[in-house]
Amino acid sequence: MLKNGINICKGILCGMVSGAILGAGFFYFMKDKKKMKKKAVKVMYAVGDLIEQIPSLFK
Repeated sequence: MLKNGINICKGILCGMVSGAILGAGFFYFMKDKKKMKKKAVKVMYAVGDLIEQIPSLFK
């Protein structure tokens, strides 16, 4: 029973830490909106290229 409690606490702690890291990263990128917009466009094009290449993988 004690192991289950410890595992639950570990999971909650991992979630809190990862949430804090993602929040800090998002806050950092929101400071420079022009830079974020450029990166978002690059990601959009990369995902589009990836989607175009998927049918050729199954041939």
